[in-house]
Amino acid sequence: MADADTEITANEEAPKKSKLKLIIIVVVALLLLAGIGGAVWFFFLSSPKSEVDDVTELPLEEQVVTPAAGVAIYLSLGPEFITSYSTQGGRQRYLQTELSVLARDQETLDSISTQLPLIRNNLLDLLSQQNYDDLRTNEGREALANKLTQAVQEVLLASMGRPGIERVLYRSFVLQ
Repeated sequence: MADADTEITANEEAPKKSKLKLIIIVVVALLLLAGIGGAVWFFFLSSPKSEVDDVTELPLEEQVVTPAAGVAIYLSLGPEFITSYSTQGGRQRYLQTELSVLARDQETLDSISTQLPLIRNNLLDLLSQQNYDDLRTNEGREALANKLTQAVQEVLLASMGRPGIERVLYRSFVLQ
């Protein structure tokens, strides 16, 4: 019976030691995490006072807008333009592009809105006349943007008496 008592007391002491080990491991882990957190805060979030004192503020220059230039106003010529091309070998290729114009006054935008069906027609004709291989290069896309700008300016010159826009811009340009 004495052996049975020693077995019971030995078994009771073993769980206490494992709980003590678990508590020590948890405390060490929490201290380690707190130390890492403090180091991160110190290195990344705190800034030395000397760096803040050395910064001087520079005055911002006001944007000067001349009446001739005006503020840039962009107008979308949506919806997108979709054209198809036949390439060598009889393969069908497509171009999908969204265009915007850059103007400097509201009168030009009003004129574009009035003339939009004619402008879209002329642009679609111009897009469909292009060579697919030329459009694959940056130079070809720039040349096309210049031609598109001239086409819009011709319509505005006839309706307003002046070119009106500075440039036609691509919002998207997808060849397939």
